[in-house]
Amino acid sequence: MDATEPVRAFAARVGELSRHIGTGMADQTGGDDLWALHRAVVQRRAPRIWQLPSGVHYRVHGIGCCMTIAFPERTVVDVDLGPRPGVLIFDVWRVGVFARSMGHGRLPRESFVSALHGLADEGSVTLIDQQWNWYAVEL
Repeated sequence: MDATEPVRAFAARVGELSRHIGTGMADQTGGDDLWALHRAVVQRRAPRIWQLPSGVHYRVHGIGCCMTIAFPERTVVDVDLGPRPGVLIFDVWRVGVFARSMGHGRLPRESFVSALHGLADEGSVTLIDQQWNWYAVEL
């Protein structure tokens, strides 16, 4: 089975959710992105785990954030902060978690690698570490 559809959906959801959470928490973070949220959590100005009134849930971890939409589906998007604001990074495993949360079952890892390489070739995502299959999206 081709993994291109769930990989494209993952890349789109990363942007949607990070903007949604960033703007939803702006009053506590002083910014409108996941970097501001992460900084506010570290400085104890925002909760590490929270659910916005829209039903979007986030959990800040290490250098990243796991975001979940409860309705209409339980979509899970997990990313790490990139080297600068506006860049979020992820690996093949995280795309697989997202795909399973969307009901795509267990697709082979190689199908995600292939789909991600295709999206990198077209410029939708950026390959940042080929050995470990880490990618980035710019918001």
